Amino acid sequence: MTSPSHPTWQQRFNLSVCPAADAGRSIPDNVIGIAVIYSVSDAGEQIYLVLESRAGALRERCARRLETAGLPPVGDLLIAFGGDARPEESPEALNEACRKQVLVAEQLRRELRPAMR
Repeated sequence: MTSPSHPTWQQRFNLSVCPAADAGRSIPDNVIGIAVIYSVSDAGEQIYLVLESRAGALRERCARRLETAGLPPVGDLLIAFGGDARPEESPEALNEACRKQVLVAEQLRRELRPAMR
């Protein structure tokens, strides 16, 4: 358990968490953003992937990687995710949203590097 003075990385990055098996129901269809696929054991957290959806749907990106990345069984995995509704108004807004994803994903990778396999 973490105290308010020591928030988890999920809290610091304002990410929601769901079991990987529930990703299809938990991640909204029109969201673009970032996701971390990981597992938790007695030894600690094992980070497998840090993803950014770029202009595509985050839910689809996670589903594809869960099928093709050679990961442990889906029942053993969790997904921490965050994002925003896909901006429709202009290519510039979409480019800005994608740039933000890349920056946040870079920060996550840097922080989570010790737990990455």
